[in-house]
Amino acid sequence: MGCHDGSFFGCHFQKAKRRDVELTIERAFTGEELVRRMKGWVTADVQQVIETIKPHGYLKVLDEQDLVVEMESEGDFEHLKEALVDQFGDQVFLERLAPLSTM
Repeated sequence: MGCHDGSFFGCHFQKAKRRDVELTIERAFTGEELVRRMKGWVTADVQQVIETIKPHGYLKVLDEQDLVVEMESEGDFEHLKEALVDQFGDQVFLERLAPLSTM
């Protein structure tokens, strides 16, 4: 099957499978960017999640793989847990990675 026998899709497929595509991401995502890209993967509205978290802490990507919320106090942690339950029920939750005193 060649490009001149009316096989339009076959021709382009053959060319495309030999093409090199650079897939390097120039910089790491911010926490908010990563949450926004989760739209469609999670059941909660990602923009509402971001807006609920912002008053209590900062969304960050830790070690280029883990999405975390950095908070300044135990009170911020407790208030954010309550806000997430009020807004999303059991759809969004926090898990403590380390005691606040060791951060």
